[in-house]
Amino acid sequence: MLALAIAAAVLAVALPIGGALYVSWQLAIADEKEWLSQFVRRAMVRADKTVNEVGGVLKSLAAMDVTPCSREHIERLQLERFNSENIEQISYFEDRRQRCSTRGQTAGLYEQAKADMLLPNGFEVALNRASQLAGGKKVVEIHHGRYSAQVDPKRFVDVIVDRPDIQLALITRHGQVVGALNNPHIALFQRVSQGAADVLEEGGMFFAVVRDPSGLIVVAAEPRSHLIDKWWREQRILLPLGLFFALLMVGGVVWASRRQLSPLGELTAAVRGRRFVVFYQPLIDLASGAVVGAEALVRWRRRDGSMVRPDLFIPLAEESGLILPITDQIFKNVIVDLRDLLVERRELHIAVNLCAADVTSGRALKLIGPLLEGSGIARDQIWLEATERGFMNASAAAMAVKEAKFAGHVVAIDDFGTGYSSLSSLQFLSLDILKIDKSFVDTVCTESVTSSVTPHIIEMAKSLKLRIVAEGIEQEEQAAYLRARGVDYGQGYLFGKPMPADAFIAFARRSIKATAN
Repeated sequence: MLALAIAAAVLAVALPIGGALYVSWQLAIADEKEWLSQFVRRAMVRADKTVNEVGGVLKSLAAMDVTPCSREHIERLQLERFNSENIEQISYFEDRRQRCSTRGQTAGLYEQAKADMLLPNGFEVALNRASQLAGGKKVVEIHHGRYSAQVDPKRFVDVIVDRPDIQLALITRHGQVVGALNNPHIALFQRVSQGAADVLEEGGMFFAVVRDPSGLIVVAAEPRSHLIDKWWREQRILLPLGLFFALLMVGGVVWASRRQLSPLGELTAAVRGRRFVVFYQPLIDLASGAVVGAEALVRWRRRDGSMVRPDLFIPLAEESGLILPITDQIFKNVIVDLRDLLVERRELHIAVNLCAADVTSGRALKLIGPLLEGSGIARDQIWLEATERGFMNASAAAMAVKEAKFAGHVVAIDDFGTGYSSLSSLQFLSLDILKIDKSFVDTVCTESVTSSVTPHIIEMAKSLKLRIVAEGIEQEEQAAYLRARGVDYGQGYLFGKPMPADAFIAFARRSIKATAN
């Protein structure tokens, strides 16, 4: 039990704290994924804004009515370039050959690039184009009609971010890179962009993906190490909560352990585990010396095999109400233990003690009846005993005694003289047996002031025509004294100690055989 309590206490600490750490980690992951998802959505807005702004400029130029490559035309190209935050160069083409640009007349100097993709609004996009006008710098060209605008690829992913190690890439549906930020692993980003997931984890990185109807895909990634800071932030809230629940659970374990390890807790567990066994103390006919039966005495067998005497747990069992299921186990054990012996030897009986609640309620009769049915054991072979306290409620006790005798059982009052019974109550109850308590038997053949009580109890029982059992006989002088005064039966260490069922069966058979000889 102590080991279980320690294990439970360890779990009570580990589960809430471990749960707090796990939940805080999952919350950190969810928060990071949400942040990354919002970031890629902002990046997509930025990419769309760049495309739309450039497209608006090209549409405006296409609608212009001016002589191509004239001074006025070139100045307009330069003005649009100056007013745009995204465009590097604007060129005018005829037959896909450049005639002029924001740099002036450039007839035939530059050939319009072939489109790599077509946007839904009709714009053509050429990727990874080396601009001769910009010193061979890689640019993205957007074409509309005879006009083409060159855009720095970074403009498409120009998103403000306070994390230097976040990586970003704008990729087409065919895996071509439009723009990138912070040198992403292109092959990995391309593979991620072709997947179906919007948020995923791969290669120690968290990825978020957003797709645009235009065919553009934004992929952002952040190292998993960023989670540690968020994890600590979440722990500042959840870990104290986990510690609080851990303390509650440890307190519950301590409370349950103390309750389980308390005498009542142990007794309750023993009842559930059916750890009660019955020992049998022989009852001897004092006149003939023959065994006539036994008293069933309950013992509590602990898990380690040690036995607990009834005087150490019966009072607690009666106070808590556990005596009722214990009594049930005694009856069932008696039937199982001694069925064959009682069927074979009809002159033998077994006395079973009842608690006060059983006497007044008649519950025991309802239990013993079905148990005896079909067992072959006669009703008068089961004696029902109760102490004087069990007969305190005179009217209920009288009804219970009447029902028990009507059913065929012999009814005895146990430990007579230690309670509050009177002659009138004995007459009213119509009992069969009176058992003299050991405390009075101990005074026999002594100079004790109470030594005169025993003869008076014997005479009173005879006047009521009750058979008498003397308990606790340990000396032959006591047996002789009681035998001389007509006491019917004796019980005590002089004849035999309480013993297990198999030992009592062997004892009874030897006694019957010796008496017969």
